[in-house]
Amino acid sequence: MVRAAEVPHVIYLHGLGSSPDSVKARLVSTWCAELGIPVTIPSLSIPSFERLSVNAVVARVAELVRDAASESKVLLAGSSFGGFAAVHAFDRLDSNDRMRVWGMFLMAPVFYPWHKTRGLLTHEVEQTWRTRGVYPITESSSGKDVLVHYDFIEELRGYASDSVRLSVPTIIIHGTRDETVSHEQSEEFAAKQNDSRLVLVEDDHQLIARPELLRGLFEKFVGVER
Repeated sequence: MVRAAEVPHVIYLHGLGSSPDSVKARLVSTWCAELGIPVTIPSLSIPSFERLSVNAVVARVAELVRDAASESKVLLAGSSFGGFAAVHAFDRLDSNDRMRVWGMFLMAPVFYPWHKTRGLLTHEVEQTWRTRGVYPITESSSGKDVLVHYDFIEELRGYASDSVRLSVPTIIIHGTRDETVSHEQSEEFAAKQNDSRLVLVEDDHQLIARPELLRGLFEKFVGVER
């Protein structure tokens, strides 16, 4: 057990269609509870999943950083779209607020939604989404498809990961068998950063085949032991 004052406050950001009750969210919550680390796990379905707003999500994450960092620095931990939100929230913080961020722990993050190799958004998907005005995305908690408004895509285009430079220690973990977000995205992004470490593991997008491996990387990154 470690004292909370010795470690950063963890803010865990879930993926698209996921929730604070997802498998990885519960894993992170358990790790933090057992290690005595404060953790915040907000819902990123802002203002709702149907009307999901990237701008609102990024603004909310930035607000959480400012609030949590009043007592200690913050570790932003993000999975998939949550990783995207973490990176771009950091990028939009002013210099003083960036100093509140201790580091980033990113799991199978999305950096380039339109990536040339297995991007999440193909031309065909985007055309259908634009024409219909909505597109079905599965909500993991219910298993049902939710019609998400095209405004989400319009806002997403306002974010360019190529221009982001992270000035805090960052670890990026990505599965070599990820069929949702290609690990090449993480390789490409990590190559542009000065203080990031990329760890490729034999796993898929969920990264839960070997939870102890994931936990070990987390513990080593924050410098604590059970």
